[in-house]
Amino acid sequence: MCYRKLLVPALCLICSAAFAQNPTQVDSLHLSLQEMFAMVDTSSSTMKMFSSAEEAAAEGAVSSKRSRLPEISASLSASYIGDAFLTDRDFSNFTLTDSPHFGNSFSLKVEQLIYGGGAVEASIGISQIQAQLAGADKDKARNELRFLVTGFYLDLYKISNGIKVYENNIALTEQLIADIKAKEEQGMVLMNDVTRYELRLETLKLELLKLRNSAAILSYNLCTLLGLPEYAPIAVNSIEEVEQMASLTDLQEQAAINSPGLRIADLNSQLAQQQLNMTKSDILPKIALVASESFNGPITYEVPPINKNINVWYVGVGISYNFSALYKSKKNISQSTKAAQSAAYAVDMAEESLKNNLFKAYTEYLQSFAELQTQQKNVELAGQNYDIISKRYEEQLALVTDMIDAFNIKLEAELGEADAKANIAYAYYKMKYEAGIL
Repeated sequence: MCYRKLLVPALCLICSAAFAQNPTQVDSLHLSLQEMFAMVDTSSSTMKMFSSAEEAAAEGAVSSKRSRLPEISASLSASYIGDAFLTDRDFSNFTLTDSPHFGNSFSLKVEQLIYGGGAVEASIGISQIQAQLAGADKDKARNELRFLVTGFYLDLYKISNGIKVYENNIALTEQLIADIKAKEEQGMVLMNDVTRYELRLETLKLELLKLRNSAAILSYNLCTLLGLPEYAPIAVNSIEEVEQMASLTDLQEQAAINSPGLRIADLNSQLAQQQLNMTKSDILPKIALVASESFNGPITYEVPPINKNINVWYVGVGISYNFSALYKSKKNISQSTKAAQSAAYAVDMAEESLKNNLFKAYTEYLQSFAELQTQQKNVELAGQNYDIISKRYEEQLALVTDMIDAFNIKLEAELGEADAKANIAYAYYKMKYEAGIL
């Protein structure tokens, strides 16, 4: 009865330790699957982590756009200037020259990059793609967590049905034991027949206990995953009727738009291309408009120093080129090119995998209806068989082993029907999970 096939970060937060003691008896929670989805979206620690990462990446994308703005720097200083000390080249005939002792310096420089080889655009593009990746990762985590919750939910539904089936069969067995004991007193049956049914009754009670414990463990796990502060048994007495999926083509069209896995692969390909552009920019020149203003005093490069301020400014175009990039960046460009090609192939692989998974999920979805019809027919036939054997046993035309076999067949058929109903819902939600629309 286990649908938990995904390993997501939320499992690390779930303690599935043994129920060493019975949980506190509290009222059961009646939650629909959609209500659980809403709770996991808002209360799950995993979703909070991905939401925070998405917000940080969005801030980074906004900040990266500011790299287009000009670089402006300014400095201001005041200083004490000592007297100048002069000597000949052989350090003889030294003299001291009076200097103005107060010095001031102010400079302002503005630089606007007008061509950087595509580095600025690539940097902005990388930040924007990383923000989109963070959003896609969040959608992927939400899809996985919802599917995990769906598995728990349907497991509880199946267990709930199993509990009802076992309770009904325990009541039936107790009635049969009472009838057999009455016949045993009349000498119509052997005490051995009573013993066999009593053994069967104890086995049924043990299985019922196991089912109830399984339901308690699943409820505890769900409470943790949903962010509920305290444990409460979760009752799933019915499941919502799922809608019919129009066609495989319709499912594929929705997946092409919404699949987080496909979107992540495409964004990784775009990211690899931007990183390649960034690497190529190293071998291109950088051109910038430059403006500078300086106001300094005194003029100390004259002897004796001139106790005056001097203002110098200029405006021009600056060109820089890193010649070492011609031999240093060759390997980096080759590596980035191959990484971009690999990322493009990954998109093709993701598309192929998505198509295969969707076809499998859709086929299993159609198959689940056929399985339900088969199980319903089995319940009908098993019930008829049990009625016939029961009448024959009452007429002493069948052995107690025949009754037990008929009983087991009936029990398995009823459990199979309950499971088949849940399997239809599971197959439906698995299709939505594979398409990224859960």
